[in-house]
Amino acid sequence: MIPPNAQVAFAGVELTGRGKVRRPPVGLCFRLHRLLLRLSIRLWWHPYWKSVPSVPAARAELRQLASARGAARAA
Repeated sequence: MIPPNAQVAFAGVELTGRGKVRRPPVGLCFRLHRLLLRLSIRLWWHPYWKSVPSVPAARAELRQLASARGAARAA
């Protein structure tokens, strides 16, 4: 089971990445880039990754949870 704070950090990474794809103004792009970097670092160094036996499988599960959450939000 992936901890909720890791799920929230990953969701933040996904949303911030989508915000950058829309080509925001230069100042906002810089702030989004800094936020994306901060969230990515928080997710990368989360203690959960040291306790899980298969990191690639856990990352895939995290992506599936995020996409399911996004689909539920869109519905």
